[in-house]
Amino acid sequence: MVSFYQRLATIPNELVLFSAAYDDLLEQAFRAAKKPFVTLTSVMPHDTHAQGRVRVSYSGMTKGQTDSLCTHDDVSALDLQGYSLIYKVRGTYSATEQTDEQVLTESHYFSFARQVDTIIPNYVVRKLQRLGCLFVGYYPTYWEERLLAKAVLERVPEGMRHALHLTHAQPSLENAFWQRYGVKSHAMDLSELEHYMAKALV
Repeated sequence: MVSFYQRLATIPNELVLFSAAYDDLLEQAFRAAKKPFVTLTSVMPHDTHAQGRVRVSYSGMTKGQTDSLCTHDDVSALDLQGYSLIYKVRGTYSATEQTDEQVLTESHYFSFARQVDTIIPNYVVRKLQRLGCLFVGYYPTYWEERLLAKAVLERVPEGMRHALHLTHAQPSLENAFWQRYGVKSHAMDLSELEHYMAKALV
């Protein structure tokens, strides 16, 4: 997927991306291409007083600057013009810092399902409602994957839900899930997708 991230980083438009990965390979690709972005990561607290907080990190921050922590609603007041948006739906792992921002355990996923209306920022939800969504290489094989996908799909208007499979064989359970939520499925190899993206950028 790294080459796909690198291709995304060459797109001149501002992008809105949901990432279910814990790593920061997508962010690394954007930094290498000098493509400005802001990362939003919802805090999954062990205690309820921190519910609804969102960590905001800008790609251009210099040494000494720190991430900001906003409320769920305050994200809408940020000036994000000129930045691509990366929303880390499962959080990001840091080897140097322990945080409450990873959705790791079964109880975390259940908390996410119960509190999703106060976890995904309204700013991000409005983007989904206006732009729709395309799942790329995301496979709802396990219950937790289906839970996350459902949380996103329920905020996207019908007719604007698509899934791009990077393998041509889709298990029946995954097909049934996409059909249940009105997702139009498309099969394409990653190399073929990158080819079309390259042609679009010429």
